Amino acid sequence: YVPVWADGCFEISDSMPWETAAMMDLLAVGCHVARRGNIKPEMPIVIIGAGPVGNSIIQLANILGAGKVIVLDQAELALTLARIAGADSVLDSRELTNSKIVDLVLKTTDGIQPVSIFDTVGTKKSFDLGIRLLGHAGTYVNVAVHDLNLDVNSMSIASEKTITSSCNFETIDYEDTLR
Repeated sequence: YVPVWADGCFEISDSMPWETAAMMDLLAVGCHVARRGNIKPEMPIVIIGAGPVGNSIIQLANILGAGKVIVLDQAELALTLARIAGADSVLDSRELTNSKIVDLVLKTTDGIQPVSIFDTVGTKKSFDLGIRLLGHAGTYVNVAVHDLNLDVNSMSIASEKTITSSCNFETIDYEDTLR
């Protein structure tokens, strides 16, 4: 047993299997990240990294009515799981330059730049890619924050782009995930 504050505990429905309940923390993180990314209905989004958090963002993006959900990763298993989670398009980025990825994403979205970019990798390359892909008034969310200095040309964030980060979740995210 572990002592916890009562307001940090949530009742799990008898109809919810334990396997599902065990994933609630991860889904609450995905819920919080999706909110931070300001997903717009019918507008495309890109998720860089198809690990557990990336896949939870896919599910939340679909619930929130995002347009095309495009996922990038370098592992076949991760890309397969992204398809199962509901990604509209998956790109194996192992052999692709950032320029080629931008071209493929824009082809997939009929030229519409994504308004939400979720970076679950957190490298200089993924940051540069995310900023290049991000459309007018879009939001880039760094989910994998590292101690990394990034060079940002101020013109690359022109047109009212927002750069932010996300970590963990808030109580409301957990409550909404249970619904």
